[in-house]
Amino acid sequence: MTVASIVIDETGKEIDSLYIGRKIDQKEIKTQWVRENVIPVLGDYEQVETEEELLDCFWSFWMKYKEKTYCIADVPFPVETRLFLKCVETDRERRQWDAPYPLLDLSSMLYFAGIDPLKSRDQLSTKKGMGHNALDDVDTSVRIWKKLHEKD
Repeated sequence: MTVASIVIDETGKEIDSLYIGRKIDQKEIKTQWVRENVIPVLGDYEQVETEEELLDCFWSFWMKYKEKTYCIADVPFPVETRLFLKCVETDRERRQWDAPYPLLDLSSMLYFAGIDPLKSRDQLSTKKGMGHNALDDVDTSVRIWKKLHEKD
């Protein structure tokens, strides 16, 4: 439904962000759980009509920063890996070499730092999250990454 990304510099200062999603057609939502736990916390985001538009917008955002950033995701399989795969598959010939490499995993960083990677992200970031909101999830990951980075 929605995709979010935040770009920060080496000091942790936010440079840019993206929060985009398809317009929601209530008829498409098949499960009560999504209606109760996702829709109410989506907040405001840039809306597009189709999944193809969504993928193209996200890909353009990624390409803008690709050369000078690392992509970090918290447990990137299956969400982020599938997102990048879908982006590449929409124009395989031109995009096949531009997906993130390496795609860094925040949970692995936590484990390496001696922190239980299964610990609640709200506890690790000291900020109560909004539940199933993509932008809030990314913001939480940024906060955790900053904490890990402070230890260096």
